[in-house]
Amino acid sequence: MSEHQRRMLDEVVAGRGIAGVLTRLSEATGAPTAVLDLTGTGLDPWADSYDWSTHQLHDQRLRMTTIDPPHAGTLLLSMARSDAAAELQEHAAQLIHVELGRTAAFQAGRRELAGQIIEDVVRDALSGSEASRKLVTIGIDPGDSHSVLLVRSDDEAASRAAQLTLSRTAEVVAGVGAYGVGVMRGPQSAAEWAGSLARYGLDGQDLAVGIGGPYPGVQGLRWAFLEAQEAAAHGSGVHQGRLPNMVRLLMSMPDLPLREVAHKAMQPLVDFDALHTGDLVRTLTTFLDSGCSPQQTARELFVHRNTVRYRLEQIERLTGLSLASTENRVHLWLASQLLA
Repeated sequence: MSEHQRRMLDEVVAGRGIAGVLTRLSEATGAPTAVLDLTGTGLDPWADSYDWSTHQLHDQRLRMTTIDPPHAGTLLLSMARSDAAAELQEHAAQLIHVELGRTAAFQAGRRELAGQIIEDVVRDALSGSEASRKLVTIGIDPGDSHSVLLVRSDDEAASRAAQLTLSRTAEVVAGVGAYGVGVMRGPQSAAEWAGSLARYGLDGQDLAVGIGGPYPGVQGLRWAFLEAQEAAAHGSGVHQGRLPNMVRLLMSMPDLPLREVAHKAMQPLVDFDALHTGDLVRTLTTFLDSGCSPQQTARELFVHRNTVRYRLEQIERLTGLSLASTENRVHLWLASQLLA
């Protein structure tokens, strides 16, 4: 028993990881073994040495050992049933737990690094050549076309399972803010991704998933991310992205003083409303959203058309901008959206 345990430890020390531990465990027990994660996917090449899919987890021929947290849902399975095999399996589970922890720490570091680089690309904070060089270091070829998939969930179990799903399907997995990010070559459809979630036992309604792209190059990756972000904003389910609107594109450029400019344009109206219990900001946004129709604005606000015209004159006087100018209308609409 001690010799078998030592051999399993030697596999870990030699860097052969989970596959090495399972090889020694199978040799010692004379039975197939495998480690499966909560998606049912083997974490090592030896998982394919036996058709585990033919066995339900309650099958009495299987001995199951749960790998301790933080790897909840991961099982070490063996066909061996003897007491000696059980002791060896417990020892193997402890070694596998250590290996999974080491791998998880390494992968978390890679996700963090990839996330920072992708975020810098999305924010347009890197020059073209520098962005290309950094993307190559995390496994993204700027010469290819890529799709971006964003996953977000408030449910911890669903989020963890979605991360595993991403790791099975994406070239690069990262974390950016509240999103899990997967970068993949070529097109990805909402139907295909929904199918992937279903294969791993996930209901798309537990997640907000957005898919963008594919687009080529560094700027293409940026466009795909923004498109996916726009799609994910629709809420639960899997959503195919569309071209992001101008407001979201502008807000993705932190080096531009957009909010400061918007604040300067809108502040006179905000101050007037606060001082006089007025409704100029609401009148302006309703006017702009109604196609600049005073009649429609009056109907939506339940006021007389002359009241709307008087308020619009006040808005022009306070902002110094004529609402007869298309440029000024666009300026004020963007300002209202940025400060909404």
